[in-house]
Amino acid sequence: MKFSRIDRVLHAFAVVAFAILILIILFGQTVKDSGPAEWLSAVLNLVMAGAAVAAYLTARSWLPQLTTQEGYREAIALVNEHYIQLGPFNTLTPAAEKVMNAFQKHNETKHVDDLRAYTDAIDELTQHLDTADSVHQSIREIRFRLNTYGLKPAEPYASKLEAMTTAFEQVRMAGWLLGNHLTENVTRHYQARKPPLRYNDFNHVALILDIKKAETQETIESLYKRFTAVQKEMVDCHDAIFAGKPPIGELFTIRK
Repeated sequence: MKFSRIDRVLHAFAVVAFAILILIILFGQTVKDSGPAEWLSAVLNLVMAGAAVAAYLTARSWLPQLTTQEGYREAIALVNEHYIQLGPFNTLTPAAEKVMNAFQKHNETKHVDDLRAYTDAIDELTQHLDTADSVHQSIREIRFRLNTYGLKPAEPYASKLEAMTTAFEQVRMAGWLLGNHLTENVTRHYQARKPPLRYNDFNHVALILDIKKAETQETIESLYKRFTAVQKEMVDCHDAIFAGKPPIGELFTIRK
């Protein structure tokens, strides 16, 4: 085991202090005409002092290893519990596909059952986006703790991990933007179904929906296209890192 300069200085100081303590015990307590009790007390004090020094030196040598082990436990959790959700098995991709299919179907039929299915799909997408926000926060917290344990992403994975997490942030933003537009659209469809307050009243919401139908569809499809683009980028980054199944010791290394 290699020791740093500080460790070597501390070890030398401990040895010198131990030697001085021995001299004090031997010459201060036993050189005089002492009986067996005094000699036994001196020996016990010597043993206790040696045990204390040994415990200190052991702690100094094992503490960095224990810290590194705890850091790698955090790194394993980061990969197996959070980064896995940024790959091809993420839940946002099927949720977004489902809500877009529901949007298209209701746009064609205008049936109330399809409107309910459209609403349920939006709610499901929102739940997965909330989960993605929680995952994002957990990733930030674990990466902060890795710094305190002295670990960092190893090359050549550091830039790839950064690109993946950046793409994940863009996926979240694109997903929320898409979800907000879909929620606004479905809300207007519910409003358009409400009967007018008076018999002769004109349903302005329904008229606006019909006038802006093509524009709304183009906007939502454009947002979905943006979402799928950054989603693909995130999954591609994930595959570039984990397709080769690198061990945790290759992904993260001890910071010098």
